[in-house]
Amino acid sequence: MNVPSIPINGMLYVFDRLTGKRLWNQPFQKQYLVLNPQNLLPVTLFVSREYKRVGNRSTSIIHLQAVDQQTGKNLLTWEAPIGSNIRTPIVDQRQKMIEILTNNARIRLYDADELERNQRNSSGL
Repeated sequence: MNVPSIPINGMLYVFDRLTGKRLWNQPFQKQYLVLNPQNLLPVTLFVSREYKRVGNRSTSIIHLQAVDQQTGKNLLTWEAPIGSNIRTPIVDQRQKMIEILTNNARIRLYDADELERNQRNSSGL
């Protein structure tokens, strides 16, 4: 992975910075926790890569998982065959969107509630 991350293979404990109180914990296997040094990501993002061989072809499968930072609730699990590494995520606060770029793909994660509101507003409902 080219994205700044740390490997997670076991129990992850998440604490509130101000109170020190444990918010949630959850087991993760063979995942990479995407680092969020500027605190821009609205979710905790995990990524992993799996190599599958089908006949004479080898395919690289990217797995993404987005988790609510406060509750640990799984918000998204997604996978697709993508042959290149993930680069640093870009956060667009205005559109409530995370864009993840690779050398040959662009993955956009949107807030579903925000998309629904925008569609209702644009259709005049």
